[in-house]
Amino acid sequence: MKTLNTLHKALIAGVVVAAVGLAGCEADGSGVESGGIIDDGGNNGGLGPNDGSTPTTVLEDDDGDGVAETPVNGGKGFVCKVGANAYGTPTTKVGANGVVGGLLGGLSGDTLTRLLASVSEKDNVIDGDLSTFSTFAQTAGGLAILDSVDESVVFPGTVPSGAYAVFGLSFPGGTVDASLLNQITVTTYNNDVKQETVSLTQNAIDLLGASVLGDKSLFLGMKTKKAFDTVTVGLSTSLLSANVGDAMYVHELCTDGDFVTPPTP
Repeated sequence: MKTLNTLHKALIAGVVVAAVGLAGCEADGSGVESGGIIDDGGNNGGLGPNDGSTPTTVLEDDDGDGVAETPVNGGKGFVCKVGANAYGTPTTKVGANGVVGGLLGGLSGDTLTRLLASVSEKDNVIDGDLSTFSTFAQTAGGLAILDSVDESVVFPGTVPSGAYAVFGLSFPGGTVDASLLNQITVTTYNNDVKQETVSLTQNAIDLLGASVLGDKSLFLGMKTKKAFDTVTVGLSTSLLSANVGDAMYVHELCTDGDFVTPPTP
């Protein structure tokens, strides 16, 4: 009888554990906590459909110089499949001049306040939702001593080589058309040491033509050849001293995805 009671209790405990497990799966149905991506199937907050139609610049470093220059997509469009949460629980922070946290300690109170205010809703780049975004904005009074304003995604551990570091970006109306952008740069770091980088200059953005000027969206980044623990996206503009409002939206950091032939319009 004692054995039967013990078995009965074990069976009840198993049912309870199973029920809790199912409840947890339902609560985490989106899979965002493990790197899943929420796609609204349409506009995605201005990024556009996640179906390969968004202009794509995803490169890799083939000669070991740390600069990603070789396209890996063969003319196909990137589809974001996995977010930053696939590698633990990342955090975000704002920096400057292409250095993680660069110059923050040496900035005056007013300049530091304006820098930190220049990137809002920064955690939206790691929420797994393509329709949300952080906003890079030009701030009143400018940030003339800065070459760039940056946002970094910092992982709790090391992301292995072969993962992607690709940001989904979109631009407010008139930003690209008015040539307010000088350069957008994506850089990986490991223990604060730069690993790989890819940049898109104003001329390159212009050469992407009507697809960017019409859709104002872009997937930019790299397939990594080196492990990393931080990814930074930086914006340099020719009008850091002007109050021109929102300059760039950063929707998500994608750590994996597919390349597909863009659908026929």
